[in-house]
Amino acid sequence: IGREGLLKIARIFSRKPYDYRSGWPDLTVIGSKGVRFVEVKTTDKLHESQLRFASEISTPLNLQCTILHILKSEN
Repeated sequence: IGREGLLKIARIFSRKPYDYRSGWPDLTVIGSKGVRFVEVKTTDKLHESQLRFASEISTPLNLQCTILHILKSEN
């Protein structure tokens, strides 16, 4: 993601911090291949603020954002 990527996120976030704060993904995973954002879902659907994060931050900045849907085991 690098310095420039972090600066871009900070600029967008600082314009409307309360709009993005609640929509920030559950996990921010940092590894050797970069940064990945993960939203964990069980029974609920994506909220407006989470869709806003995707459309206004992760997609324009080409950031990896994944939805992990956890299902209850039948066992």
